Amino acid sequence: MKKILFSFIAILFSIACYSQTPISGTWTLAGSPYLIEGETIIEDGTTLTIEAGVHVIWQNDSSSMFVQGQIVAEGTVTDSIIFTAADPLTGWKGIRFIDTPATNDTSRFAYCTFKYARAHGPYPDNCGGAITAINFSKFTIDHCYFYKNKAMEYDPLGNGSGAIGLWTSSPVITNSLFEENSALLGGAIVCYMSSDAS
Repeated sequence: MKKILFSFIAILFSIACYSQTPISGTWTLAGSPYLIEGETIIEDGTTLTIEAGVHVIWQNDSSSMFVQGQIVAEGTVTDSIIFTAADPLTGWKGIRFIDTPATNDTSRFAYCTFKYARAHGPYPDNCGGAITAINFSKFTIDHCYFYKNKAMEYDPLGNGSGAIGLWTSSPVITNSLFEENSALLGGAIVCYMSSDAS
């Protein structure tokens, strides 16, 4: 346990000191769990690969991941990837694809679990607890599980989608399960502005 905690001191310090800390490379099972504070970003032209069985644990409700490049998080049927919060009551702030350049390869989530994400703040932060996509369709979600994610704040531009919120975005979502997600509108998925989730 000490080895794991010591290995994350530099990561935690770095992430806490910058508004958006760049992340890329491979997050390995041997290095798990990954404890994240604050906002992180996968920059345009870079890739973050997460190995099966990894746990990513956000430490507070301002912790989020912005994807401007590519994320590949592919677990297995017996060893899923877990995205969750250190405190289920306060949660974490989700994964955000906002005007992500389509020149990047397709982002992929397979056999991932998303738990206790909380969408809050001004638009678009108030929608899509676990995943938000705006003007970006180049990602897939397959055999994933969304549990107890929330979006409970009102905004005239959008006020829902506890698990996934889409604006002019049409990713491919297949074989996934949504349980006990909640929102003012659409606990599981809300498709705004000609979006589609098929």
